[in-house]
Amino acid sequence: MKNETIADKARAAGIDPGVVYNRLQRGWTLAKALKEPVKHRRKNTPVTRVPAVESRKTADGIIGSAMIIAIVITILVAFFLDA
Repeated sequence: MKNETIADKARAAGIDPGVVYNRLQRGWTLAKALKEPVKHRRKNTPVTRVPAVESRKTADGIIGSAMIIAIVITILVAFFLDA
């Protein structure tokens, strides 16, 4: 009489043994882990990205604004230090 492993039972049920082991780690019973069909997830769909031109305009606007603020602060500091 041969002892049947969990992996053997999983293969007999048509389920990857790794899936069954993961289910057991999550607290599933062996019977449920072997009976529940595997739900296949959809592959990652590409994320819709903002075109580079648009994002660059935003970045340039922020950098330009920061540069203007830095110049104004520099002028004000120089003015008050000379006064």
